[in-house]
Amino acid sequence: MADSRIGLRKHNKKASRRPGGRRSGTGLRSRYRQTLRLESLEPRQMLTVNLGVGDIAFTGYQASAPDKVSFVLLKDVDAGTVLTLSDNAWTGSALNTNEGTSVITFGGTFTAGTQFNYDATRSAGLKWAIGATTTNLSDVTSGNFALNASGDNIFAYNGSTAPTTGSDANWVAAIATNAFLTSGAATSSLTYLPSAFTLGNTAFSLGITNGAGNENGAETSPVSVMGTAAQIRAAVYTVGNWTTFTAAGAQAIPPNISYTLSSGAGLVITHNAGTFAQGATNALIGTNNLQTTDEGQTAAQITYTVTSLPAHGTIKKGVTTLAVNDTFTQQDIDGNELTYSNDNSANPSDGFGFTVGDTLGNSTNGTFNITIVQPPVITLNRAITVHPGQSVAISGAILTATDPDTSAGGLTFTITSGPTRGSITKNSAAITAFTQADLNAGDTLANAVRYTTTGNAGDTDSITLSLSDGSSTVIGIVLDISIVAPTTASYSSGTYAQNFDELLPAPIPGDNSSLPSAMVLPPGWIVVETADTSNNSDSSIRVDNGTSGTGDTVLYGATAGNERALGSLSSASLKSQYGVALVNTSNHTYDSFTLAYTGEQWRDGGNASAVPNKLTFEYSTTAASLTDAGFTADTSLDFTAPISNTTADAVLDGNLGANQASLSHTISGISWGPGQTLYLRWTDANETGNDDGLALDNLSFSAASSVPQSTGDYNNNGEVDAADYVVWRKTLGTTVTPYSGADGDGNGTIGQGDYDFWRSNFGNVIPLGSGSGALNASAESGPLLAQGAAVAAVDSSTSAETGQSFQVKASAHANVSALDVALESFGGSGLVARALPQRSQGAHRSFLASSVHGNPSAGLGELLLTQTKGAAPHNSATPPHHNASEDAGALEISDSYFESLASGIADRLGAS
Repeated sequence: MADSRIGLRKHNKKASRRPGGRRSGTGLRSRYRQTLRLESLEPRQMLTVNLGVGDIAFTGYQASAPDKVSFVLLKDVDAGTVLTLSDNAWTGSALNTNEGTSVITFGGTFTAGTQFNYDATRSAGLKWAIGATTTNLSDVTSGNFALNASGDNIFAYNGSTAPTTGSDANWVAAIATNAFLTSGAATSSLTYLPSAFTLGNTAFSLGITNGAGNENGAETSPVSVMGTAAQIRAAVYTVGNWTTFTAAGAQAIPPNISYTLSSGAGLVITHNAGTFAQGATNALIGTNNLQTTDEGQTAAQITYTVTSLPAHGTIKKGVTTLAVNDTFTQQDIDGNELTYSNDNSANPSDGFGFTVGDTLGNSTNGTFNITIVQPPVITLNRAITVHPGQSVAISGAILTATDPDTSAGGLTFTITSGPTRGSITKNSAAITAFTQADLNAGDTLANAVRYTTTGNAGDTDSITLSLSDGSSTVIGIVLDISIVAPTTASYSSGTYAQNFDELLPAPIPGDNSSLPSAMVLPPGWIVVETADTSNNSDSSIRVDNGTSGTGDTVLYGATAGNERALGSLSSASLKSQYGVALVNTSNHTYDSFTLAYTGEQWRDGGNASAVPNKLTFEYSTTAASLTDAGFTADTSLDFTAPISNTTADAVLDGNLGANQASLSHTISGISWGPGQTLYLRWTDANETGNDDGLALDNLSFSAASSVPQSTGDYNNNGEVDAADYVVWRKTLGTTVTPYSGADGDGNGTIGQGDYDFWRSNFGNVIPLGSGSGALNASAESGPLLAQGAAVAAVDSSTSAETGQSFQVKASAHANVSALDVALESFGGSGLVARALPQRSQGAHRSFLASSVHGNPSAGLGELLLTQTKGAAPHNSATPPHHNASEDAGALEISDSYFESLASGIADRLGAS
């Protein structure tokens, strides 16, 4: 017991110690004790001491089992003194009686500075001790004297009779983990403060939010306190000097701190510790780190002398580095002149020794204890992608900081600038700061830190942050944001497939992490979450393996894997809809589609009512969005959970066949035209009881049409090329069966729309069908080869196959020694060769025309491109020339000639 008590230090020079450690002196109490000792022939009376307000101070509190409490005695007590501790709440007019008390009887004399501790696991009557010693201490603990882990209070009062008024003289001390009430009703966790107490002086509150989970604490700094009772209470009842914790045993109760009472004079070191970042330069050692008080002495009269230097850094006064025996004053500390620099070594602690003295010759030794902490580090900073009007949870899967010395709750992000096109909120309220714990809690929708954009597609935004762990600050952290329009998926022909694999960014987020849907979903896929009973929806998507029972849209899959399935788990506060927007980029109108996918179950909700959970399927070719009206349901493509356990929820492997269903169905009777959007959507409604985790995987889609469609390959040669233009030109203005011949737009009339259709598909390769026929030549009336006369016509009723050619027969004419040949289209009459005068004379010739891209040859015949009759010729460019054959008796025009000719006409039409 001698090791646990530190006696009252008196400055009365007449005082002396009697044998056995009892004090004597001129005081009334000392004289009275002497008188009692002399009356040895009479029975000795049991004296008691009345304890008043502030005569003890609580130093530790643990509500995590086992219950523990400690206090320091600030006044000497004699044997027989009784002190009662009660965890009943003060209603404002009386103590409740629904909880319990622990009545301590001191069986001996105890001096001020002694710490007592209560441990609920000790035997009845011996729950109080000094250290582990219960000698001369007994108690009667009755009722429900148990500390509520969600928050509680303890009142101490003199004797065993509870005070009846707030100003009762028997009140001694009060402590509460929560703030004391100022309004409302007292409960087992919340209490009013009697008027006899002064908060921060004779009563103390940790100020923890009720139910926060860390309703435990102990005074841990400074490690030694010397001073008057008021000075000790001031040190003990400073919230910043306490360490709070959540788990039993995380902090010693009572704390390993010594308390020395003085009579009011002398030096008292009230603070002697600091926490600094590894590598800190010129970190301030302020009054809250190192402080000594001395009654009657000014700060300038309190002088420190350095007795040992830091092992892992240096200390300075101003710009001067201090050495052993150098001095500084409390005034230097108060004026922010004392600093510490760390050498950036990986050492968790440092410190320096000192002697502090005053002008009266008093001095005491001390050690300034330094705790070195590593600065926080940003380990993850992913850019956010959002759609206009979207609200996105900023979770630990987007922004993460770590610090080996600081918990997530101690890492604070402060917004230093931005955003300019949105807002940052938590629980619907605007915020300017948040912690890493807030970000980690963002994986649960209720407490998410959210960014909500007001920008438009194509805009960018950003948030600049600083990060502090309480001792060091990282600045200039930028979180980038892109605002993008929802995407669509293109479908032209064949099969569209999606398995949702390889979507997650590296590193792959852990289970129960959330990312913006715009960041992870494939193009065209959309997620919409709506709240049924509360505002508990956003546009984020969870990454999970089935362990989470929280309502959300989910990318299900094995932990740390990128093989995924898109699904959901609905709840009373959230309903998910998701699907894909497919745009028809073909020139066909489809009247049916076939959809197949694998339904996977990743979680069994253990639904007590055995209501089958399912994803319901709908489609629409008229809707403007995924949530628009006009959707048609098809129950053949609904996915019903294959597992329905009615007793307990369970995590399932959706990749196993027993937890899957294969679905496939063809839907007919639609009209999905070029440029139109087809929406496919699945809805996960909230079912009665706990919902299942259901998902889609291995989706395939193909569309078909029973109506003939045009490809732009008007001559059926397997390629949309220049020859198809010729077919269009020669049938321009005619009426045909829709989609036959050159009717590319399917309106039954060959017109401008069919030209546009051909031109937009130019270059496409079309699978060839079987075809036959030849371009037949027939004579026209009129003199053959006369200037300006037609010499032959091509029948427009037959199509050419690849590689075929035809001839235009020509005879000699006395007035023409060489020919210029021009080609025209006369509506439905076909292509004709027309003879024109040659500029140079020569022998009778005929021409072999194989390409309009040949090299020019002077003095030979010239091929001129002319426009449809009635229109001005498009001959602004120099017409190409072709070599003449002296021996040929016919003008042969091949398919490639027509292709080249039509290509040139198309180019000229486009240019005009």
